[in-house]
Amino acid sequence: MAIEYLVTAQEMKRYDYHTIHSLKIPGTVLMERAALKTVEVICSQFPGQSELLSKKILVATGGGNNGGDGLAIARLLVDMGCRVETVFLGDPQRVPEETKLQLQILANYGMTLSSILPEGEYDIIVDALFGIGLSREVTGIYRDAICRMNASKAWKISVDVPSGIDADTGKVWGVAVQAHMTVTFAYKKRGLLFYPGAQYAGRVICMDIGINEKAFDSQPPVMYTLTGEAKEYLTARRPDGNKGTFGKVFLFAGSEQMAGAAMLCSKSALRAGAGMVKICTTESNRVIFQETLPEAMLLCYETVDDSFRKKIREGLRWADCVVAGPGIGTTEKAREILGWLLEDADIPMVLDADALNLLSGHKRLQEALLGRTERQGKVVLTPHAGELARLLSCSIQEIKDSPEAMARQAAAAYQAVIASKDARTLVCAEQGPIFMNTAGNSGMATAGSGDVLSGIIGALCAGGMDVFTGACAGVYLHACAGDLAAEEKSQAGLMASDLIDAVTILQRG
Repeated sequence: MAIEYLVTAQEMKRYDYHTIHSLKIPGTVLMERAALKTVEVICSQFPGQSELLSKKILVATGGGNNGGDGLAIARLLVDMGCRVETVFLGDPQRVPEETKLQLQILANYGMTLSSILPEGEYDIIVDALFGIGLSREVTGIYRDAICRMNASKAWKISVDVPSGIDADTGKVWGVAVQAHMTVTFAYKKRGLLFYPGAQYAGRVICMDIGINEKAFDSQPPVMYTLTGEAKEYLTARRPDGNKGTFGKVFLFAGSEQMAGAAMLCSKSALRAGAGMVKICTTESNRVIFQETLPEAMLLCYETVDDSFRKKIREGLRWADCVVAGPGIGTTEKAREILGWLLEDADIPMVLDADALNLLSGHKRLQEALLGRTERQGKVVLTPHAGELARLLSCSIQEIKDSPEAMARQAAAAYQAVIASKDARTLVCAEQGPIFMNTAGNSGMATAGSGDVLSGIIGALCAGGMDVFTGACAGVYLHACAGDLAAEEKSQAGLMASDLIDAVTILQRG
């Protein structure tokens, strides 16, 4: 899988330090490279030097290394012949050595610095007030400067992160620059991708300045995202395979008046590559499935007794993966069958929707989930924020405020891989790497979308992927399908069934 690392401020500072002190690349060299790359991006947005030279540019800088980047950017733009006004809102006596050197260079160039934001309108504003280290409310002259920059009609580009955005969480520290584009260096910062930071960052471009994996010193970033063609993440198909080779999914889904969730989940599992799907559902859904999805096998029930449990056990022995929850409801029958699955299954399991609601409210089910030690590490829970809040007995706001920590907490509590669904879905276990999905769009916030996802993950796990890899690949494939479907249908008009059709197209590449 092609991965792209996403870093915290602390990780980035560690890699920066190791590059300077162990690899011996001076900090001034890194700063100059950052400035050169930023100017390169600015020039790419205004093709033809004459167009850029006609623009009035404001460079707003602070007293940290980010401000040093900004000072170097201002100098390089002046060297090109641009009309530049530079504002420095820091204390020259309390700046890092690299920034102090940039101030000296500007003085040698005869460039003047303003200590207040000048009046008037600009065509381009370069925001270099705060970098990745901001961890407090923006106040005073900095708040005023950001508010005035936001009020301007200028095209705005932020250096590394928009000033006022937390580089780790995307939180707004009171006020933040609303950039059209952000140029970040070496690796994307998490706060540029988490909301609301992503809304302030605009288009994010990551530029290489010479800090690379040699700087990890055996400590790579914890978080990453996936890139590349979605078909790379589908289970490879053996040319001599048969329907059993490609994975068998046992699906507990649907109830009276809720056949749709089971239909979406089972169909997505088949489209994602599962060789066979058996659906455990209510007798009232039999005709619906026989007429609309004849490819699926059925195990229907009216009463729930010992003889039916034997059939469940037979289904589990047959299957390679269990998916449970879409549309099952929270009735006593649903609770009983889910309990059997949790007690008897020793194969990979995906729990979604009502299975999570039942799990959060019944201690017996929680004990059954944790009771099969041979299944630990083979379970995926796919909660949205509301379901995750119920699983952890906390508020949705707590989930929103600390998505990584809360996903880790759930993984520890339920001994499972957690796919915490949101605009930026996170996949994690109790320890180890964290996957953040950056594909997809708001059109996927539609009824049945989660049912499609659980079917895809089930198919990938049935096909042989471990549950963490299957969850990551499933989330990414699901999101890429959403992007492809939105191109044809629009985000506003997207339906869950469109995602299933798009998965088929993605397999063709």
